[in-house]
Amino acid sequence: MLFALIILFFLSFIIGEILVRKFVEAPKEHYYKFDNKYKLYKRKPGLEGHFLKRNVKGYFKLNNAGWNSMRDYYKEKTPGVTRIACIGSSETGCYEVHVKEAWPHQLELNLNKKGANCEVYTFAADRAIGIAHALHLTRYVIAEYAPDIIIYNSSFNEETLYGATDKRHYMLLDVKSKDKIREIPPVNDRTPVLGEFSIKNLIFQSRLIKYLRPKLAIRTRLYKLMNFFKGKDVVKNNPDSKALNKNELGFAEKMDIAIDYCLEQFHLLSQKHGVKMIFGLRTYKGKGFNWSNNALVDNAKQERLTEYKISKITPYGFPYFDTTEAYEKDYEINGKKFDFLLDPHLNKYGCDVEARAIGDFMIEKNLIEINQKQEL
Repeated sequence: MLFALIILFFLSFIIGEILVRKFVEAPKEHYYKFDNKYKLYKRKPGLEGHFLKRNVKGYFKLNNAGWNSMRDYYKEKTPGVTRIACIGSSETGCYEVHVKEAWPHQLELNLNKKGANCEVYTFAADRAIGIAHALHLTRYVIAEYAPDIIIYNSSFNEETLYGATDKRHYMLLDVKSKDKIREIPPVNDRTPVLGEFSIKNLIFQSRLIKYLRPKLAIRTRLYKLMNFFKGKDVVKNNPDSKALNKNELGFAEKMDIAIDYCLEQFHLLSQKHGVKMIFGLRTYKGKGFNWSNNALVDNAKQERLTEYKISKITPYGFPYFDTTEAYEKDYEINGKKFDFLLDPHLNKYGCDVEARAIGDFMIEKNLIEINQKQEL
């Protein structure tokens, strides 16, 4: 009986594989590739094609370094050209729009039109990342491309602490106390792992599996099943929860220490390499957004979160901006939505507003040199 079931399974798999290969168009491969030198995931260089998700159809262009950008990246710098690096998550990657419409590219065009001589490099993880991984990306970006300015324009979430998330492909922090903080480098745990031969990789070359994975959410369900058998609660730790052991720090206390640690490291890097670092505050999404956070965060809590972030950034002298007012004013005048109906990411118009708001802030605060003759 068991033998018959195994034979049936393999026959079904083979038939499914044949049908998918015959009737389903092969997707353009843009899987992650793990950079063993810097311990981070990048995409496979040189690929381009459509990004499809729900009602969204973007267009990506992976450059020579594997990042979604209209330009290739080079270690060498052109004299007189200000190099700006944008570091963040999917909010910065902008796969949901055409790569030429992404706000980092529009920022470059807008600044140059106003008299700046700059180039913008984008470094974005596809999903939400914690501030610890932003620090990890910063070290890589500085070592490889020596930017003059770095813009952090993502809502870095709580996926920073080791043990609080399953995303071990991002850098995490193990916090015991203010004096006992250990960095946990990313590990190569994604499938398929490019450049390495294994039975797992061989299996995941199957077109049937590639076709079924996103539709059945196999990876997510597998993690939930693993967590269930491990006895872990699949719900994430609550930042406001208290430690069960009175001698152990609570989650909120650990996160607070982690943020201070990362900002101190940012400050040291800024001083050592002469890099300007600019931080974006969390945008308050009002009527101009389909995915408004009005329903998720009340005004008082939103203000507390903003004040908390400012209180952390200010001691280090980092400039910070808030694009909320720019969106509110634009919506009052034009009445156009800034994101997609079924997806929370910025659409083309939202990217335009974002780029203008950040560029205007940089010019107003003299964070980038402007050629006055060209501006006139």
